[in-house]
Amino acid sequence: MTKANSCIIYKWINVCISVVCPDKSFVGHLQYDISCKAYFECHHGKAQSQCCSKGFRYEINKGCVPDDLNVCTDPCRPVEVLGHAECHFRHSAKGEEWYEEMINGDWIPRPCGMGTYYSPKECTCVYKHGGTGIKVCKPDLYLPFNSLFEDLSLNKGIQIEGVKYIGDGTAHFNGQSFVLSNIFANAEWGGDVHIYVRFKAEGDGGMQTLVHNSGCGKEDLGPSVFIGLDRGQGYGKNLNVKFSVVPTGPIHYSFINKTIPDHTFEEAWFRFSDGDFEATVSSEKGYLEMKSGNIARRHGAINIGGNLCRIGNDAFSGFIGILDEVKIYRCRPPGV
Repeated sequence: MTKANSCIIYKWINVCISVVCPDKSFVGHLQYDISCKAYFECHHGKAQSQCCSKGFRYEINKGCVPDDLNVCTDPCRPVEVLGHAECHFRHSAKGEEWYEEMINGDWIPRPCGMGTYYSPKECTCVYKHGGTGIKVCKPDLYLPFNSLFEDLSLNKGIQIEGVKYIGDGTAHFNGQSFVLSNIFANAEWGGDVHIYVRFKAEGDGGMQTLVHNSGCGKEDLGPSVFIGLDRGQGYGKNLNVKFSVVPTGPIHYSFINKTIPDHTFEEAWFRFSDGDFEATVSSEKGYLEMKSGNIARRHGAINIGGNLCRIGNDAFSGFIGILDEVKIYRCRPPGV
């Protein structure tokens, strides 16, 4: 093994061994994804890679267990060393579906998306594999807006500010309201992303945001996922709904624009599948063929209804109106 940026680097992994353990008080073991036999043993914040004996495999939260079916055939320790860059994430003591990110010198816990777990091998949250059941596509984010308690209970790692729950399954956003979901921050979006929003715009306003994934910091590149509204082009009683997506590669914004009646409830679908981008609102469809099959990751959380500082040369304010339901999938929903 060798050291790079004060980290011990092993083959196929770019995790810093020195920062694997959650904190200095943690004593126990954690999964090490290079092998089904390998794990980390933590003693007062220091991690040491270990290997289960012959005939055993490592199981999360249990340790080395008998491999009665002989399903674990991986070699235990890698022998080749690669000089990867330092990974700025680590396991979280909250469990495999959480990770921690170093921000301004502090380790901040973040949840992985539904159906994913943190992999130090990939330095990101990845989908679980295996099992004999049929995989059912469920939303990573689901906001029915029945109550604040229900929305917080249904979704891990979300922040809800300034949202007024009306009591009829809808919620009012006043231009300063927003919902943030951290499961999408620094996470892979993949090649199958479907977003559903049922909304009613109110007031006058100009350009407003329904969904985006960009912050307002100097290092933020602009969103790779965007649904917005534009009243600033003289549509009178109508409203222009704008959709855009940025796949991996150079940043370039191409928009699907659809004009719909203003001040009415409308359903909008954002669909990205293997490089094909389709948007539907009020039964009107638009289509763009993209050059890449995956949506680019962004540092920012997914933002529902909050302002967007920059997309291309434009800025969008927060949404003013009613939201009835929001669903975000990183898989293909039933019936789609």
